[in-house]
Amino acid sequence: MLMDYRLTERKWGALPALRKVLEDKPASHRYDGLTSVSDNIFEAFQRFLNISASATEHRDELCTAVHGDPQFAKAAMDDLQKLMNGLRAIREHLSNEIRDLEAFV
Repeated sequence: MLMDYRLTERKWGALPALRKVLEDKPASHRYDGLTSVSDNIFEAFQRFLNISASATEHRDELCTAVHGDPQFAKAAMDDLQKLMNGLRAIREHLSNEIRDLEAFV
């Protein structure tokens, strides 16, 4: 019970007016995955952000790993491009949500 209370407070604590209206409403499923094994947008964001941070923090190791191996270098560049595209898609979703919220203001 205490854990549920803390999670609820974490979710709504900074948004008391919205909480008053929305807390008891059903959650949106707008960004759920297409299937039960698909990422939803939140899982994908966390996964992409973790991988991106790791790639940035270990840039030197990545550069060393691709040096002298054109095939691996291409594969790594393809992976980085996929990662950036995934983050861009999430950014687009976030921009759309912000635009929709701005219509209220």
